Amino acid sequence: MVSNEDPGSLPIASDAKVYSCFLQKGKTVAYPFKEGYGGYLYAVEGGSVSVNGQTLHHLDAAMIRQTAELSITAEDEAELLLVVVPLQ
Repeated sequence: MVSNEDPGSLPIASDAKVYSCFLQKGKTVAYPFKEGYGGYLYAVEGGSVSVNGQTLHHLDAAMIRQTAELSITAEDEAELLLVVVPLQ
């Protein structure tokens, strides 16, 4: 959605990326973090999701750090927003 590296995305003047995802119930999506990066995950619409074994409910947010990969499974249909940033 927003990136300073990916063609077709909206440019950003920062070392950050923003991803949006509509996840159907029972489906799983994964995001591998580069070394030194983490992020913020927001459940903006829909139901609960399991994030690396922890439940995130509608309108919840999570800070992700010291994690090599993010694995998200939808317990209900959900719209998610992931902001990936360098950890300094």
